[in-house]
Amino acid sequence: RNIVTETFLREATFYSDISNLMSKENFKNESKSITAKCMYTNMEPSHEVIVLDDLKKRGFRVTKVALGLDLKHCLLVMRTVAHYHASTVKRIKHCFNPSWIASLSSTQMVVCHNSLTPV
Repeated sequence: RNIVTETFLREATFYSDISNLMSKENFKNESKSITAKCMYTNMEPSHEVIVLDDLKKRGFRVTKVALGLDLKHCLLVMRTVAHYHASTVKRIKHCFNPSWIASLSSTQMVVCHNSLTPV
């Protein structure tokens, strides 16, 4: 498979399986998840699609890239990503069967020191 296909499959797996699970577990006491909800995925060749909810409806907005982020927002992003990442492996190992976890290596993800790390 080519790199575009691999990347798509990785994204589809993240949004359809991992992201929805992690949002429920990590942010159950918060009003907002940090990722878009996956509405639909199709991984059939020549019909690949990922449909996500509209984050604008939940108050998210795109900022001008040239402006960058101030320190407060950079720290918020880093803390949120760290929290999300730190809890991912624990939940994946608990909720998914071992053969599914092993299949991540075929999409260039490896288990390294109890953490999923992109190769």
